[in-house]
Amino acid sequence: MQSPALARRAAISTTDTSHGRRVRRTIKAVQVPDWIDFPDTAQIIQLRRTRTIKGRRTIEVVYVICSLDMIAAPPATVATWIQGHCAVENALHWVRDVVFVAGQLGIDAAGLGFYEWSGSTIEYHRAQVREHLGYRAATVTDQERLTVWLSEAVAHAERRPDRVREELLAEFRSLRIELPTPGRLVRMVRSALRTAEQTWRHGSPAD
Repeated sequence: MQSPALARRAAISTTDTSHGRRVRRTIKAVQVPDWIDFPDTAQIIQLRRTRTIKGRRTIEVVYVICSLDMIAAPPATVATWIQGHCAVENALHWVRDVVFVAGQLGIDAAGLGFYEWSGSTIEYHRAQVREHLGYRAATVTDQERLTVWLSEAVAHAERRPDRVREELLAEFRSLRIELPTPGRLVRMVRSALRTAEQTWRHGSPAD
């Protein structure tokens, strides 16, 4: 029989080193205290993901509520559920993207299921697409220059990240430069907003 202390609090950690990265997942669960009045809630769960890719570490924290208590759904079981949910969600995104691309090309989506979406094949085809459309790949210099432009021309007046991102996307397209990865775009927007704020602070007249 589980002790009262374990029934109130429990935790589990797992580590995944696949796909060239290290991901440590820690799940902590607590029994819902009496003062929380949320229907059918038996436990509150914290999922902490620590990803390390090429020496760069990022941390993501997610909170989940569960209608089963910690005896019926211990952290190990919840971890399996969450991982399965993410796998299904990723698969659905992949199917949606493949169907969209197939529709744009006017071909059967089933035929794209066997396409190699990583490696030299897709890099070769991407280069062909860029040449056909008159685009070129983004360089580090492009990204640095556009981050400076973004901070000076956009972020000094517009502080909403989504609007700043829209202007950045439009500039990439106007210059006919292939978009970098979503993560790189986020970092460019954050850097531009931070630089614009620092410039505004240092340039403000003293009281």
